[in-house]
Amino acid sequence: MSAADGLLAARSRSGRLAVAPLAGGAWRLSDFPLAGAPAAGPGGVAALGQDGRLRWVPAGR
Repeated sequence: MSAADGLLAARSRSGRLAVAPLAGGAWRLSDFPLAGAPAAGPGGVAALGQDGRLRWVPAGR
């Protein structure tokens, strides 16, 4: 789990990246399974997929 810049990022029960605003709101799920823990940062979330690719999910998506 990680939080920064108004975002909360976590691994969902299905193993995919889940992102939500810290102020409350709906969780958004990614279309890829995580290989490690997500890292929230300024403007979005970085996460390593199980395919070995580093993914960037912008805050607005």
